[in-house]
Amino acid sequence: MSWFAWLLAPEEPRTPDAKRQRRDDEPAAPRAASAWDDAALAARQRRLGSLPAASQQLLSELFRVLCGEEEVCGEDETVLERDPGFEKAPPLRQADCARVRHILSCGASGVDASWRSIYGETLVHLALEYDHRHPPEMLLVVLEAGADPTARNELDGELAVESSWLACSEDEHVVAKRECILQFCEQWRRGACYATHCSPATAPAAP
Repeated sequence: MSWFAWLLAPEEPRTPDAKRQRRDDEPAAPRAASAWDDAALAARQRRLGSLPAASQQLLSELFRVLCGEEEVCGEDETVLERDPGFEKAPPLRQADCARVRHILSCGASGVDASWRSIYGETLVHLALEYDHRHPPEMLLVVLEAGADPTARNELDGELAVESSWLACSEDEHVVAKRECILQFCEQWRRGACYATHCSPATAPAAP
């Protein structure tokens, strides 16, 4: 089930066990314990349900790209296939980055960089996975669109700079990505908002 369909299906069970499984090439790392935030999830459901259909469709596409998921229609049912961004060829990655940049800057009602996945992952966390073994391309897209680099995941309390995707010895771009996040963290704390369309709810407060 896609992020979009899952979020609009309140009868589905939502427990920490439902969290996306760690990929084989993602190293294990200590996680801060935190409760599954049903209240935050319910708030996202209400927020999504209140948006126009066009905005809902854009958000669905946004998370399909970032989460590397594609709905494929079969003869009997629609299945969800994994197509991680870090496994895509450069032209496809460039197209993905351009599409995400457009979605986050198009000004559609309710579409901004403050959205989280069904598991409470921020766009920054998802972009780190997308950019695994690649330069910080998608990471820059979401940060420049106003994603909060200081926000923690809801499920495990992890900061983006603490992400296990930044602990991969096989990724030669880890230092560049960490420095990118830290730079935006400093700008965020100073009250600089990079997104021209950033809403008051997502913009950092002035110091």
